[in-house]
Amino acid sequence: ERIIESYKHLRGTDCSQTCMALLARLVAQIDTDDDVVVMMQKYIISDYQHQKGHKLAIHVLYHLHTLMISDSVEHSSFAAVVYEKFLMGVAKSLLDNLPATDKSFSRFLGEVPILPDSALKLLDDICYSDNRCGKDVRDGDRVTQGLGAVWSLILGRPLNQQACLDIALKCAVHSQDDIRAKAIRLVANKLYVLDYISESIEQFAKNMFLSAVEQRASDIELSQSGSIEQRTEGERGSQETSVSGSQSSEPGTSGNDSLKGAQSESQTDSSVSFAQAQCLIS
Repeated sequence: ERIIESYKHLRGTDCSQTCMALLARLVAQIDTDDDVVVMMQKYIISDYQHQKGHKLAIHVLYHLHTLMISDSVEHSSFAAVVYEKFLMGVAKSLLDNLPATDKSFSRFLGEVPILPDSALKLLDDICYSDNRCGKDVRDGDRVTQGLGAVWSLILGRPLNQQACLDIALKCAVHSQDDIRAKAIRLVANKLYVLDYISESIEQFAKNMFLSAVEQRASDIELSQSGSIEQRTEGERGSQETSVSGSQSSEPGTSGNDSLKGAQSESQTDSSVSFAQAQCLIS
């Protein structure tokens, strides 16, 4: 606690670097659920917009990453667990404590040494999923924040480029109009102009189009199959209940009614399928 308090009031670069090094080593030796780490994360958020919190968080993560790639297997495994927990703790705190219009979350993800899968899952939850930790986060500003982070990571983190592109493309066919519109603007106006990912976007659009066409054809086939069965059953029923030759026209009438119903159902299914196709290829 005294080290954290000292770091808050330090102005000299050398002293600040010394304190950051001490705090980073402290985090590497204790569990991330420890009160000291929780206290440090609170300080990082409280002073994040004044840069000192951001610098401390990045310094701690780089120290942990160094341990992950250079130490023994046992220490490397422990450092990896601490790294992920610490990173996720700071990332979630930034989301919970700063407004959605703030760029700190995107900057943080862009400057950490590596992004674990859990961080990408968090980003996916912000942009696409119904909720995060039981709270509704699909408001417009929060989705914009998430897609903004996706855009920054595609530009700045080649190793995570495909995972982030997948999030953007998935949002571009989201069932919610607002999310879909935001994602389409990102994909069409910013991502598609990048030569190194335009082919992936075209392939995704082609797959969605083919999927919509196949779904429509399948719906029509099922509708026609159902109408034929319905007409056959109607004819059998008419034949069984027929008591005289004068009633022989009734099965035809029944068949015509069934055919009209089938045509109506087919048209309805086609319009539904077309609406689905529009959603998929928009």
